[in-house]
Amino acid sequence: MEPLNPPERVEARPDDFGKGALVRREPGELERPRASSELLESGPVECGAEVARFWILKLEWWLDARGRLRQWLRFNLRMAIALAIPAFIIAPLINWVLGELAAGTGKVAEIARDLTGIPAGFRTILLMILGTGAVLFLQFLLR
Repeated sequence: MEPLNPPERVEARPDDFGKGALVRREPGELERPRASSELLESGPVECGAEVARFWILKLEWWLDARGRLRQWLRFNLRMAIALAIPAFIIAPLINWVLGELAAGTGKVAEIARDLTGIPAGFRTILLMILGTGAVLFLQFLLR
């Protein structure tokens, strides 16, 4: 079996970036896999690789000779990559922001607790001043 030629490469322009990732392509008919005539002449590693390639192509052809399986797999792989890359970049950032928010919330709660203690302190001081003033006023009146 002749080795498969890679697909033709198309030069990408900057304005076309990302447009081809999710474009629906019509599946092409797959050729029936054939064993290479040079299979027995190659070394053991090359022979093993060629046999593995042949069986994978034969399985793919047996599952769907019209190429829809390859198109489906290619589309889903591109979707997974398109969703995974931003998730792996953004998820740690969101985790860090939420951690900082939680730490800041704890500090805000501590400040609020300290601020609620201030009126009680003012009330105590005010009662002490009023009590002292009342005692002094009563002493003044009783003289």
